[in-house]
Amino acid sequence: MTNNQIIIIVILSTILLILLLLSVVFFGKSKYYKYHFQRTQYEAIEFGHLIGISGKIGSGKTSIASGLSHIYQLDIQYRIQKLLKDYQTYFNKIEFQNFNDRLYELIITHGAKNYYLITDELMAGFNLIDRPVYNFMNFTTIREMTKSYVIAFISLLRNNYVASKTRFYSRITNTLNLDYDIKQQDLYKVFESGDYYIEDYLVEIIDEAQDDNSAATWREQETSGRKQYRNKYRHIHEQNNRMIGIKQDETDEVRKQRSLYQTNIKIVEKTDVKFIYRFVYKIFEFCYRLEDSPYRFFKLRLPYTWYYIKNLFNYDKYSFQSYCDARYDSPSITRDVDHKLMFVRWYLESLNYSVFTVQIAHDADDLSKDSKVDNLKLVIPTIYCFTYPRFEFNKIQTDLLEKSNKDGSIERNLFKNPEFFNTEEKVVISDDIEF
Repeated sequence: MTNNQIIIIVILSTILLILLLLSVVFFGKSKYYKYHFQRTQYEAIEFGHLIGISGKIGSGKTSIASGLSHIYQLDIQYRIQKLLKDYQTYFNKIEFQNFNDRLYELIITHGAKNYYLITDELMAGFNLIDRPVYNFMNFTTIREMTKSYVIAFISLLRNNYVASKTRFYSRITNTLNLDYDIKQQDLYKVFESGDYYIEDYLVEIIDEAQDDNSAATWREQETSGRKQYRNKYRHIHEQNNRMIGIKQDETDEVRKQRSLYQTNIKIVEKTDVKFIYRFVYKIFEFCYRLEDSPYRFFKLRLPYTWYYIKNLFNYDKYSFQSYCDARYDSPSITRDVDHKLMFVRWYLESLNYSVFTVQIAHDADDLSKDSKVDNLKLVIPTIYCFTYPRFEFNKIQTDLLEKSNKDGSIERNLFKNPEFFNTEEKVVISDDIEF
């Protein structure tokens, strides 16, 4: 074996060793964040059914609400599948292909809201007699078990488990959220009007900036039934629903309503997005740049060098970057490479994890007392957290500008002094003082 062959073997072995070590590092980081996401899933389930989220503007309240909603959607799907399987296990003699076909026909005939009518006809069609069922801990009945199966089956057909006024996209079901109105919680009013439509197996996301949640006083909420809805939330939906409130207002009236939350989450640090595949992107970038390096040298670097020499004593000559930017408007290999790298980066960034540093308290007033809060780091895949329009109210700016008769592009005259005695240009500081 020659010296050259030995050198080549050593170089290749070193490269392979580096790649192996990098693979171990990236695999380890991926497993690390995946493990902490699993812990976050367990902790989120223990938060209860009424969760309040607070924090400074831009701290990531909507992001963590979106992330938690995806965790609860996964839990809802698991609970539905488990209930359906348990029912099929108990009635082991029924052909459930026929059973489900008949159930689907009844849903189409009677509508999805007539649970008991569908249940009774289904039981009659398959000769199911109502009787008590004892599981060595508690009692239920055949009719209640069948009704629960019907509701779970309908929810599975619905394939949408989020209701919100704010727009959310579900990565679990690939659907946009169901519309939501906070007034649906006014039990007495919606019972009289018949306008109630909050279904089971839902995550209700309430953004107080969007839902006008603070409009009703505490007394009005008691008389309308909204307070009772939250007090009896677990019982109404049989522990199948979750409510996530995003807190904006700090008035006393809203604080009273928040006292009904089982868990209060305060974001204490800005959301940290971990780009765990940054080095992988650098490798892709290096490889793709080899493709356009001849173009950059012969079409950009050499012409710029000649341009620089000709304008050596010219004060306002272009920099190399400005020279490249001026030619970026035209199609080129460089733009083709940038196009490919854009999609590589987008994909790798979709594999990121978002880390939320939060304080947890069961009483909202305890969030200001360090001794009564638990400090946690919640780790959620970024693809679950950013599923909403980043600027929900940006249409306000568009509407204001379209309605405006003013021209904001007029520059001030540097050489014109302001008119002190011109009443149209007076600056009002308060109701009592003018300048």
